[in-house]
Amino acid sequence: MNEPRKRSIWPVLIRIVVALALFAWLGTHLDWKTIGATLAAIDPKLAAAGVAVLWLGLGIAVIRWHLLLAALGSDFRWGETTRVLGAGLFLSLFLPTSVGGDIYRLARVGRGSFGPGKAGVSLLAERGIGLLALLVLVSPVVAVHARTRDLMPLALGLGAVAVSMIAILALWGRPVTHFLAARVKILEPVLGRGTWDAVASKAPAVFGLSLVIHLTTVVSNLLFASALHVPLGFWNAMALIPLIILAGQLPIAPGGLGVREAAFVFFLSRADIGREQALAVGITWLAALYLTGLVGALLFLADRRGRPEAPSVLAEITDPASELPAGVDTPAPGP
Repeated sequence: MNEPRKRSIWPVLIRIVVALALFAWLGTHLDWKTIGATLAAIDPKLAAAGVAVLWLGLGIAVIRWHLLLAALGSDFRWGETTRVLGAGLFLSLFLPTSVGGDIYRLARVGRGSFGPGKAGVSLLAERGIGLLALLVLVSPVVAVHARTRDLMPLALGLGAVAVSMIAILALWGRPVTHFLAARVKILEPVLGRGTWDAVASKAPAVFGLSLVIHLTTVVSNLLFASALHVPLGFWNAMALIPLIILAGQLPIAPGGLGVREAAFVFFLSRADIGREQALAVGITWLAALYLTGLVGALLFLADRRGRPEAPSVLAEITDPASELPAGVDTPAPGP
């Protein structure tokens, strides 16, 4: 009898230590009285507008994923897509594993005839095209912006990655997937001609929606900065906020905690914003994310209602060492 595979908790522990170390640095190097005073002076109307724009972006994210699911043959209805994506956001924010929400989405969509393979394809396409859109958005702005010109090597590197992704998908995506589907029988239902054509047919729309989602993130943070009376400015936000998003997606801390807040301090200082003001913007963004996560908790409860298989899915993702199946790895959550 095969023994159950033991899962190491070390990756999770290391991420937690990284997050605690970054928060410890922030806690000992910044003036928290100034941070508190900045937060206390927040304009509630502008802050509410920032949350509304954030939620607009998440609504567009529902449309983006639903387009991919429908193209791949899923019978998911709009309400189900909304509940599962919201539940995934909640789990990604509140569980120690960085991919808990994606595991839940994979398990929920992959049940039945649709299968986990196509569910994984939908997630990979969503994440991959979303990353491509972010790289296309950020690299030219960083390259030409006066406050980020010293990051030209980074901008060129991000641009090169974007161009490489486009070239690989355009030139070799179809033949490689068809070759694998023809040679490996288990992959034929996942990577067959219909799957590639379905994703390719929706790729332009998914790319455009991803650009809009990233822009809502920029505008939301700009509104939070304005609410805190922090002079960020639109073009500074366009150059710096996407870099903060990329930093927060590094898989070195649970949900990007600590990394994202340190990135706010580091990058916003380039716009002559004090470290305390920068962290106040980061804290406001974090609070908005967790407020949204609580709404996701309600969607999670609604999704579980009447589904006998839900407890087993929940047991799987609450394992602190849970990871996606091989080949289905995604960055930490972000709008």
